[in-house]
Amino acid sequence: MGVTSLGLFFTFSFSNFVKADSKSITIDAKNGKKINDAFDVSSVENDGNGNTVVLTHQGQQGEVRGAATLKNKIDFSKGFEISGKINIGCINNPLSWSKLGDGISFGFSDDNTKSIGRAGGGLGVSGLNGAFGWKIDTYYNNVGDNKEEIKNKQFYDADPSVTIDETNDGESSILYQKNQPYGGFVTNDYNNGINTTRTYNATSNGPEPTVKRGSNDYLSAPKKLYQLSGIPYTDNWINININYDGTSMSVKLGNGKDPQWKINVSELTNSSLNKQPKSFFIAGSNGVSTGTQKFKFDKITYTPYPTIDLNFKDSNGNYIYNNRVNNNNSGTGDNINDSIKYSVPVIYNYNDKIYSYKFDLPSIKGYSFNTITSDNPNTIPKSSDAFHYKGNVYENINNGNDNNGNVNVLYNPNKVIFNYVDEKGNPLKDNSGKEQSDGLTNAKVDNNDGKIYYPNFKYNYYDELQHKISNYVLDDQKNNLDIDFGNNNDFKDGVKKVNVYYKKINQDQGSQSDKDKDKDQGSQSDKDKDKDQGSQSDKDKDKDQGSQSDKDKDKDQGSQSDKDKDKDQGSQSDKDKDKDQGSQADKNYDKHGLIRNKTIVYPIKSMNLYRNNYFNKKNLIRHYTNKPMINKPIFVVDGHDKSSTGLLRYKIHEMNHKNRIGYITVRKDYVLPVYETKVPKYVTVINPGGANSYKKKNLTRMVKHYRQGNVLRVKGIVWNKRSTRYVLNDGKFITANKTLTSSGFHRMYKSFLAKKGLSVYADVQLNKQLSKIHKDKIISIKNWEYSDKENTSKHGGLRYRISGGYVFAHSKHLKLIK
Repeated sequence: MGVTSLGLFFTFSFSNFVKADSKSITIDAKNGKKINDAFDVSSVENDGNGNTVVLTHQGQQGEVRGAATLKNKIDFSKGFEISGKINIGCINNPLSWSKLGDGISFGFSDDNTKSIGRAGGGLGVSGLNGAFGWKIDTYYNNVGDNKEEIKNKQFYDADPSVTIDETNDGESSILYQKNQPYGGFVTNDYNNGINTTRTYNATSNGPEPTVKRGSNDYLSAPKKLYQLSGIPYTDNWINININYDGTSMSVKLGNGKDPQWKINVSELTNSSLNKQPKSFFIAGSNGVSTGTQKFKFDKITYTPYPTIDLNFKDSNGNYIYNNRVNNNNSGTGDNINDSIKYSVPVIYNYNDKIYSYKFDLPSIKGYSFNTITSDNPNTIPKSSDAFHYKGNVYENINNGNDNNGNVNVLYNPNKVIFNYVDEKGNPLKDNSGKEQSDGLTNAKVDNNDGKIYYPNFKYNYYDELQHKISNYVLDDQKNNLDIDFGNNNDFKDGVKKVNVYYKKINQDQGSQSDKDKDKDQGSQSDKDKDKDQGSQSDKDKDKDQGSQSDKDKDKDQGSQSDKDKDKDQGSQSDKDKDKDQGSQADKNYDKHGLIRNKTIVYPIKSMNLYRNNYFNKKNLIRHYTNKPMINKPIFVVDGHDKSSTGLLRYKIHEMNHKNRIGYITVRKDYVLPVYETKVPKYVTVINPGGANSYKKKNLTRMVKHYRQGNVLRVKGIVWNKRSTRYVLNDGKFITANKTLTSSGFHRMYKSFLAKKGLSVYADVQLNKQLSKIHKDKIISIKNWEYSDKENTSKHGGLRYRISGGYVFAHSKHLKLIK
């Protein structure tokens, strides 16, 4: 991971076997030119001449830190030459091999001139259309250490493990072996929407692939740099010559006469597109291991080809990042940094002295096409069928200093418009008489880098809309608030209109004003309370109710045991009241320790719902078995009432099932407010669908989406009407709903080892088997859920969601890995 005082420098050059025509250009540092004259660069080090580019820095992990991209595309039917020097670390000391960063790539692609691929093992190549080139790789990537990127995301293939070369006399030696820096050709394979980078090796079959020395397979194979013939390791500078003659590319390291690498470019890329113009880039990349990597420019000669940069942006001018929207996955990449700018192949042609380009307009998941703009109105493409587009390119090249402009294809994020109506479909109006509606979208902004992306195409708006209209609740029988923004067929011209049905809340006859409640419930003396609420006879208790013991509650849905009834629900001992005084500042409770109207509550153990305030089996409506926190039922307190014996009850309705209306106990060892009121140091997102942070405490102006398992620092809590919000360290707000976020630091397991064969199922209920996981496989966990969410009589079984489905999370089947 470190870079010692001894650096390794390479001189890098493309020789031009094809005589350059009158259009070829040369930019030479010896003539006072700078790298900025030919390249767009990330940062230039002050080395006296302004030609050293810092590509990566020691200690900076996980993304492409720097690059130099040629300002114009090159005519790939002709020659190309570049010379320069790079420093990637101390290769002449084998003890430092494991400390080097990932390396540097020299690549070509069909994408825009400034396009750079994914970092780490992708070396800036992964993800680009038609990309190929040559790399110096200084970090060994294997499936065991990099399974997520290699197997699950398919960003790049594992590095080859070994290659043996054999002479005609039968002698053999190791041409390449793992954990040693090596040079090799790279190419991208298109796999189901993902451009996967692999190291080219024509002899990859078998445990010890063998090549004949001097053969084509030998010349194209990866080779370790250490002790390579012709390289003087006592010198910090090592010459590299890479020759491209319009057909083949050859690479020579050191002072020898013959190249150590050579390949026909058609082996690396689609031969039918070989002569298409290419972008050229030099990219440095760090991953887990890091190092300082630099490129020093000397000279470049090439023939430019007039092209445009085809950009895909939203209506606000932000780039659309593919974030896997162009593949068949229903979700998105786990990290926005895994994503690159959206692109499609552009085909160029030259006929009758006119340069032209064409492309097919893509259907981008989650977006609808808007219009096309350009720096030059003459380059705007036209189409007769709204799919096949064609335009002209107007040559505007001045010694490589100018590109030929940008053509911007603009899209609108899909939008849902909610129209709020009553049970009969009549529009609900605000105080001014205006019909109430909202236009929403699920495209979010990542504040870390400003990228616009979809955290998840599927989104449920139930929680956001349930309290939208005062004095109304959502009608569960009519509403479907699951919106799939990725299903473009549901959106006409990018818009989907949905009626949201509400029904008016009936004012509870048993609910009392605070003044009445003070008289009726909370103003008794301790002596009166002992007589009225807390000192019933056994006979009275048999008539009344009580809740069950934990053991009884799982079996029975009837009345409480006598022992439980002695604790009753409305009466507190002096000791209880002393404990409760601390909640007077809590807006969830009134001054008598009772939960206020409209407060949302949840059961902390198994509990019953009754038809009226007299608790017995006959009046039992539903039994709620204790469930995991993420699946807890939640209720809204509509009022208070008393039984015939003076015991206090809460009148409630279940939030997600409004037809479930009844009475529950007021005991604090059974029911608590769902919103946290104490300020923790950390909060962990536990909702399987994640949670969002917002600029406003009423949870509007969404800022960022957090996945389940994300741990966030908290600096405070604020109230918003009957709810609370955590105030994060960045000043943004996130819900304090205990079923969505949990106070404290709770680490989530990231993967598991299969102890035996496991079945993968389509859903959390494990209804349909999709595939099998073999024993000893290590599998990444996307999130965890519990089955039987809507079944109030079952606790639910733990499931892990993985790539491709769900598995039964039992310790006898798997071993968790942090």
